[in-house]
Amino acid sequence: MAKEPRLTKRQAISRLIDLHGQVEALRAEIERTTAEILKNTTKALDQIQTGIETLIGELPNRSPSRRAPRSSRQIDEHTRARVLKLAEDEGLSQHQIATILGVNQGRISEILVGRRHDAAD
Repeated sequence: MAKEPRLTKRQAISRLIDLHGQVEALRAEIERTTAEILKNTTKALDQIQTGIETLIGELPNRSPSRRAPRSSRQIDEHTRARVLKLAEDEGLSQHQIATILGVNQGRISEILVGRRHDAAD
């Protein structure tokens, strides 16, 4: 391996100054690139946030007309049998059954636990 010729003090200082300039140029380029990346990332995040807010705004609100009434009608044996069938055979929730039949969800609960027998009263 051949030895490089030894630099003079003036050559070494000149080379160090050149290297320092290159380091400073690279540092400035890194700062510009970082600023550009940050700007683009912030812009993309803002677009995502706007998209999310738009989607949330487009979500359907639950219509009050689909809710079961606050006071339920009298439960007859036919309705009681439908409640039991929908719960057991169809696997529907109490709320779903109440909405379908137009009765209060509490009434459905009472029927399913065996505490409600309006037709027999």
